[in-house]
Amino acid sequence: PNNNNINNNNNNNKAINSFHHTGLANESMTCFLNSLMQNFYFSPLRPRLYKQWESSDKQNPILKALVTLFASMELTRRSCVSTKSLTSAFGWSETNRSSQSDIHELQTVLFDALGLPAVITELYEFKMRDNLDFVCAKCGWDNKRSQEQTLTELQLVVAPGTFSASMKEWEDLETMSGDNGIECEGCENKCDAKKYQSVSTLPSVLNVCLRRLEFDFQTLTRKRVTADFEVPARITVGTGLGGKEGRGEYELNAVMVHSGSANGGHYYSYNRTRAPDGFGGRIWFKCNDSITTAMAGSEVERALKGQGRNVYMLVFVRSGVDEETPVPDDLREGVEEKEREWEELRKAWQMKQDAVDLKVHFLGSEGQSKIEDVCIKKTETLKDVVEHFAKLHGLDAADCRLRRYDRGKPGETFAGREHLSLSALGVTPGRRDLLFEAKGEGDEEFEECFVDDLSVNLIVVRGSEVGKDAFRLITRKIKEPTDSAVSYVPEVAFRNSATVADLRAEVVRRGLAESPDDIRLYVQDGQRLRDLNSPVLSDSGAKSFGLHMSGLLVSLAGAAEGEAAPKAKEVLDAYDAFMNVISVEFNRPGETEYEEEIEVDKRSTVGDLVKAIKERRSFSEVDKIHLKRSAMGTQIRDLSAQLMKCGIRDGGIVHVCVGPGLKAGEYSTTFILRPNTVLKTVPVNANNFVDDVRASVAEMLPAEHRVDDVNRVRMQDKQGNVLLRSGSTFKTTRVTDTRTVFVTVLPSPEVIRKADVVVNVKCVFGKAKVVGGGVLKIGATVEEVLEVCAAKWGKKMGGETG
Repeated sequence: PNNNNINNNNNNNKAINSFHHTGLANESMTCFLNSLMQNFYFSPLRPRLYKQWESSDKQNPILKALVTLFASMELTRRSCVSTKSLTSAFGWSETNRSSQSDIHELQTVLFDALGLPAVITELYEFKMRDNLDFVCAKCGWDNKRSQEQTLTELQLVVAPGTFSASMKEWEDLETMSGDNGIECEGCENKCDAKKYQSVSTLPSVLNVCLRRLEFDFQTLTRKRVTADFEVPARITVGTGLGGKEGRGEYELNAVMVHSGSANGGHYYSYNRTRAPDGFGGRIWFKCNDSITTAMAGSEVERALKGQGRNVYMLVFVRSGVDEETPVPDDLREGVEEKEREWEELRKAWQMKQDAVDLKVHFLGSEGQSKIEDVCIKKTETLKDVVEHFAKLHGLDAADCRLRRYDRGKPGETFAGREHLSLSALGVTPGRRDLLFEAKGEGDEEFEECFVDDLSVNLIVVRGSEVGKDAFRLITRKIKEPTDSAVSYVPEVAFRNSATVADLRAEVVRRGLAESPDDIRLYVQDGQRLRDLNSPVLSDSGAKSFGLHMSGLLVSLAGAAEGEAAPKAKEVLDAYDAFMNVISVEFNRPGETEYEEEIEVDKRSTVGDLVKAIKERRSFSEVDKIHLKRSAMGTQIRDLSAQLMKCGIRDGGIVHVCVGPGLKAGEYSTTFILRPNTVLKTVPVNANNFVDDVRASVAEMLPAEHRVDDVNRVRMQDKQGNVLLRSGSTFKTTRVTDTRTVFVTVLPSPEVIRKADVVVNVKCVFGKAKVVGGGVLKIGATVEEVLEVCAAKWGKKMGGETG
């Protein structure tokens, strides 16, 4: 079981990635619930709930669902488990599971619904006091007021950026004077008063919720505070004014992260275990729904430094509060029984994966099709399957064969490959239709079967508008319609010679329309939709406009009175817009995960995409952003270029960077000192001379590699093929944007002019081969080439040995 790995203190010498933990399946939009449950699992709450379960009457449905979930996470061999039993105990419907809530609001509601105030009080509750002190200057009345509240979480503002600064702001001493002063009850004099907050008792588990959401009174909407927050590994919290009285030491136990906006997003969490990581810390798990990743404490620290703007809740456990309770026996037995059931289901699933459900067609003389369904192992050969069906029908297997049957037409015959398995022949669940054929008595060849020439899918749309659902069907992006105004009639048979008038008549014959005049027909022709409603096309053959390759869109009037079918131009324009809309993913500035998505017309420009992204991310007009093809890719500089010509396609990505980006004519170039010391990545103007660039590179060199002559600096590409020549500009080289230039410090100066030839020489000494470069004048002779080689490799290359 996974828990044995997590809690085994003898695993110090094991690699961190050998630790495993069970994830939680996302039941639509339950990432906030999953993150909270993972926090509870790794907190002192789990052992307390186990003890509570053993001593209870076991009638509390939420307690039962919680401890059963924890036991499943602790004992299962699966990578993740479901939370549906827990959400059912909450009384959630599918609608609730599809609606995201705030994680700290869920925790508050759950604490109340759990019905175990003693457990919550013992672990989470603490008291805070609102204090008000004043002395009346007129009558001398000394008054101290305080009001105590019981809380289960501490809410802090984000802006200061650190826990201590936010805590200080929470406690902040406020002086109330003048008109804001407190009225003395004795003499009604306005008195100066001091107001402050303080913690009066400390909890075992301290929940800290950062106030990331606030109301914008100008826009009358909620907005998200995106300021960074530094996550401390340990904190000290004191009671009384300024926390100077009783003090408690706390260690960070969990961090809940929320990436997104004020209206939604995604939750995941980092949780600390009891197992040591071998580096002086504890093993942590990043829990992202069903995916869990083991991490060392130092890795978590680095990860959170880059996610400070998304940190939402922190959970600290007081030092010394660390206990473990085994899974109660009744829960263990229940989980193990479910595991056995799951294993049986897994085996059955595996058997199904190893088999394929064939649909074997038998055609009569008029093309009527009879179908037999049979489940066959993928490892069975085609010959075995033929023998099975031949025996079943009392035929000689030598006179029978199976061939593909695609969309009502016979396909390939697998001739000469009958000995191969179904899997090797590509018979898959998506291509499982086969046609069984048998020779007639005395026939030497197989008889060709009669089948209809065309098998057409009808997409029928009623109403004054043709929506995206119909276009998705005709382009095969979906298999079934979701729009009630759209119906789908697959595989309608037509002869090859059918005309447009025949198509209309068939639609009427099927009862889809009352008259051919009520019908508007369109067929997909490549990337466009073709209008078949012109009278001159009435007698045109169906095959002439590509119907054998596509589906047929049938537009009819709506059921409501006066709801006419849309005009052809409206349908064609809608289809054109549909075909040209692409979805592009992009990142939030400063992050590398592409979690945002935007729809744009692929014929629009890069500038239009930049504008759309700025509007989506609420950038101001003066804010500068630029786009790159990927995090390490080249900048897309031409804002007037069409997206489709820039290689930005449907489902593609662009990387958003804040700032003006590279100027025209600049290359982002990385200089690396061989073998692998990165000097710097800088923009280099294409018109800069190589000598100037070489001088700049010489200044980048570490102290131990500094040179007195910049000509000792050689610059090449990764393969060593391009030596940047003196007197030439950067744009005349083959170094382009985001490319790397490798720098070598030579023992003596080297000047390569425009007129010099850089050659690669392969020297063969017996079986040994050496490849290198040399610098020669254009008029160099063979003897001079040999001298360069001899000097370079210490071998004499002239004469007979040459």
